[in-house]
Amino acid sequence: MADRVSNERGESIGMSTGYQVRLESCVSQDTTIIYCTTGVLTRTLMDRHQKDNEPNKGMLMNVSHVIVDEVHERDKHVDFLLIALRMILPKYNHLKLILMSATADIHLFSNYFDNCPVLKVEGKIFPVRDYFLEDILDTIKYESPAMARIKNKTKIGYWDNDIVEKTVEAVQNLNLIEPITTLMPDQEWLKSELDDCMHQIWFNAEIEQIDRMIYYIMSEGIPVDYQHSDTGVTLLMLVAVHGLNDYVTTLLNMGANPNIRTRVYNMDAATWAAEFKQFDTRDLIINNKGILAQTDIQKNENLDEVEIKERLELYKKSLPPNIIIDAYLITYLIKHIIFKKNAGSILVFLPGFEDMSMVNKVIVEELINKDNLKITIYMLHSMMQTSDQRRVFQPAPKGHQKVILATNIVETSVTINDVVYVIDSGRVKQKGYNAFNGISCMNVNWISQSCAKQRAGRAGRLCAGECYRLYTREHHCHMASHDVPEILRMPLQELCMLAKVISNNMRVLDFLALAIQPPPTLSVTSALEYLKTIEAMDVNEDLTDLGFFMLDLSIESHYAKSLVFAIFLKCLDPVLTIISCLANREPFNLTLNVNMKTSLGSIRKKLAGDSLSDHIVLLRLYQAFNEGNMVDSDLFNLVSQS
Repeated sequence: MADRVSNERGESIGMSTGYQVRLESCVSQDTTIIYCTTGVLTRTLMDRHQKDNEPNKGMLMNVSHVIVDEVHERDKHVDFLLIALRMILPKYNHLKLILMSATADIHLFSNYFDNCPVLKVEGKIFPVRDYFLEDILDTIKYESPAMARIKNKTKIGYWDNDIVEKTVEAVQNLNLIEPITTLMPDQEWLKSELDDCMHQIWFNAEIEQIDRMIYYIMSEGIPVDYQHSDTGVTLLMLVAVHGLNDYVTTLLNMGANPNIRTRVYNMDAATWAAEFKQFDTRDLIINNKGILAQTDIQKNENLDEVEIKERLELYKKSLPPNIIIDAYLITYLIKHIIFKKNAGSILVFLPGFEDMSMVNKVIVEELINKDNLKITIYMLHSMMQTSDQRRVFQPAPKGHQKVILATNIVETSVTINDVVYVIDSGRVKQKGYNAFNGISCMNVNWISQSCAKQRAGRAGRLCAGECYRLYTREHHCHMASHDVPEILRMPLQELCMLAKVISNNMRVLDFLALAIQPPPTLSVTSALEYLKTIEAMDVNEDLTDLGFFMLDLSIESHYAKSLVFAIFLKCLDPVLTIISCLANREPFNLTLNVNMKTSLGSIRKKLAGDSLSDHIVLLRLYQAFNEGNMVDSDLFNLVSQS
């Protein structure tokens, strides 16, 4: 950005416009615009020796404007920075804070900053037409072999019955998506614990248990509509009977279904709230139902609604359990676009590389090999070689259809101008954190409505576009309006240490409670206990010398402590290499080539030798790369050059 602005101003970078990142700076005395990361600005506000309860204010004396872009992404450092800036703003009348986003929750941010004014800057955009799953199935007349088998069985089973009556009844039952209220087989081990949590919430309204349930939903993939094994009560009902409106709103935003009824008394959440005299809560739930009911659902009057819903139900029944991506539907849809639509590149959003590989394989088998279509497939994933990523911006060979398989990396940071058609799987891989066992993991989750809007916006950059969503309109209405902020789903050790330094006389819990959406108490206390266990904090929540060293390293706390101890134990060089690999992206490139995948396994085994250690593999790989001994061409091609 700094380089581009400097070019547009007709000057060299570092003159009026510069940048500052963690280990690199390009500024001068004449610099008036500095581009930096949120992490750099946050650390600039730190002063470990200050005695008051506020961030270091002096560095902003000569700053007139602070602009924070893409605030809708809700990075944990953005939320943390906003706490500090909100504390500082009243002290400086000259300082202006500008928050920028295309899809942010405007009211949330405006209210956080005392109802600050909102300025909308309209840009030229081309219309993008949405097609949802029910539209797609009917338009392309999709019928998989599994759908055909179920259809034939249904015809035989209903041969002697009143088919019309049964069809009408089936359609009436399709007004809403069937909510998921039970656990998957691999989640059954949690049933007794979940039921116990719900029991304690019912009788004692324990906030800690509510937070625990929400974390299980976000980190373990427990259905937000999970029903108690005996009573059928949901978490939404439990918070409703106690009038906990903040939690009611949170659960509704997470997609909780207010229409579910208990097995006992057959009452929904709003009725339970009224039963316990929580009339404000009842109205909140009813109003939410009204919003969903009033949602403008696009209908095509030329299509038979009964047939559409029948086909949709048939498709759902035909899917294997736990399937996330239907590669054959995507492939069939691509074929439809190629034959029925105007020219234009096709962008397919998928959760991860495995899904990209699967879709790539089916496209090659069904469209390229079997139908002899000329298609060039491009891949966009953060762990692929930079040269491969750059190819996506090049036009496809003459006469070839360009198809791009990508993760959410394309949502905001990358713009491909020739994309006209977007296929949105509705899924994304997100890093989650379980505060109870301290384990981070990657989960495949549904995207939010704001992400769906961003994805559709990738189409039609130069002309009108189309977005094909592989989920129903009703499901889109039930999606969370925005992503769950990182501060609510990520480890908080680093933020806890930053909070102690940036405002050292406040309790960490009190400081983080000032966030635009504060993290649950359980998550903060878990992080604090961990920091005390590894001796980064003392019993009074003050940073130890070890803690200050760890904070300066700006990596995950267990990696930082390893580096500090490596210095004392005089083994820094190998440990530094290993930690550098672990703290960053996987050094081996992803590949679709089966032979290279086999080579990768052999190379890993060879590097490990007798050590049986993944860490030794990383160390020996770096040593071979650094010494120029990577004579094996397969090894060279499989290792990231960055």
